Amino acid sequence: MKKILALLLAMFMIATLVACSNDEGDENALESFKLDENVFTNNNIGTFTYDVSADGHYEITGYIVKVSTEHEVVIPETINDVLVTSIAPDAFKSCTSVTSVTIPSSVKYIGDFAFYDCDKLTKVTMTDSVIEIGVGAFRSCDLLDNVVLPASLTSISNQLFWECSSLANITFGNAITVIGEGAFYNCDALTAITVPSTVTEIKTTAFYGCDALASVTVPESVKVVGDAAFSNIAAEKVTFSAKAGSYFATYFETVYGINQKEYAHYEFKAN
Repeated sequence: MKKILALLLAMFMIATLVACSNDEGDENALESFKLDENVFTNNNIGTFTYDVSADGHYEITGYIVKVSTEHEVVIPETINDVLVTSIAPDAFKSCTSVTSVTIPSSVKYIGDFAFYDCDKLTKVTMTDSVIEIGVGAFRSCDLLDNVVLPASLTSISNQLFWECSSLANITFGNAITVIGEGAFYNCDALTAITVPSTVTEIKTTAFYGCDALASVTVPESVKVVGDAAFSNIAAEKVTFSAKAGSYFATYFETVYGINQKEYAHYEFKAN
């Protein structure tokens, strides 16, 4: 009898919760809720799941939406007086009702695809305590339009803003050394990019297909540029500025030189 009652209780708990997809018929989303996980509720909209992280503090592992209303999320700095220092991979994946996320100063790590496909997300607030953001953490966040990256971040991970089609403004920190593969792939709202003077490598397809990108400034510090890093940009005119004789100047002439008809709208300007 006890086993039957426990099973009925578990079924009831699952049936009364809506997972991040906000689709009550999404079986995969419901399966992602584990009854043995720790849960923390700080409002009447959603519940965080969490676990002990590698550093002995807490890590947010998931988010369970109680209602489908669009809303903001404020990640707790502490749970039961224990610091929250990380956000796990996939933790907020496909949370389609979340419009804004505030990440506290206690958080240092954001996992791979943590906010992937949050297609209503327009704003993310982070502090300089964040030192690592994983692969594709904000991939396919269609409405995300303005991002200020933490000053402590040393690399922009692969696919970080892949197909964030509304991303118009990005503020880089002064510690960035690498812009990852496909980091801004198909970010169609970007119009101008000034690569920080600390960057040494721009990886393959980093800015591929950014259709509105009309101005790109690349510092002398860049010594490696991957294949198709700036290819397939459809702006009427795309001006690349870099120091004459720099690595990028040679790269531009080799890859996008005026003899290549496909890139006749690309021009190089020595600064």
